[in-house]
Order: sequence, then structure tokens, then C-alpha cells
Amino acid sequence: MVEEKQRPTGVTVLSVLWFIGAVLLVLFGVLLIAGGSAINAFYGNQLAAQELALFAGIGVVFLVFGLAAALEGWGLWTGRSWAWWVQVVLSALGVLSILSFTADSILNAAISALILWYLFKPYVKEFFGVDVGFST
Repeated sequence: MVEEKQRPTGVTVLSVLWFIGAVLLVLFGVLLIAGGSAINAFYGNQLAAQELALFAGIGVVFLVFGLAAALEGWGLWTGRSWAWWVQVVLSALGVLSILSFTADSILNAAISALILWYLFKPYVKEFFGVDVGFST
């Protein structure tokens, strides 16, 4: 019998936030794809083919990012080590956002630093099966 690992609460919160983001990205992508055609029909087919393709192309990009976010949320939820590494890299990049010196970048960097600090807690690393040489 395989013993199931207990998911830390913070990991649950992170994964749920990824799932919420994924749903929003997919919805926005679908709205862009369908919305371009709907707007075109509403205004009597006045949009050029390039404009419709732009709506669809941007919508597809949002769909891809939404699927990637859902995959990251699933990876965090199930304790996959690759998801831990993805979150570490993205949070480290978030910390670097402080270099733009705006109020929102400072907040983003602080939240990213807090996530990084949390991810390096021994019990969080244990949940993901990650063995790096330092801990907090």
C-alpha cells in the first residue's frame, strides 16, 4: 500500500490560484476567438481578415497559456518535482521585477520572494521530493 503524501496548505493555495488563472486565461482566449467573429457579424462584416486572424491568434495564445497554467496547477497539486522547479523559476523572475521600480513591481517582488521562501521550507521540499542543498 502506497502512503499518500500530505499536501501543505500553502501548496494547495498556490495550485488553486494556478487553476483560477488557467480558467480565466482559457475563458479570455475563447472570448477573443469567438468575440472577433461576433463583433464582425454585429458590425456587418466590416473587419478585415487580418483583424479576425489577430483576434484568433491572440485567443490561441491565451488558450495555450491557460493550458500551461492548468498543467502547473496540477503539478503543484500532485507534488510533481518539475512543478516545484517551474514555480521557483517563475518566482525568481518575479523577484527580478523589482528592477522596474514601480509600486506594483515592488509588491510583485515581495509576493514572489515570499513564495520562494515558502517553497524552500523543508516540509514543502519533502512533499515535492526535491533535495537541494540549502533550506530556510
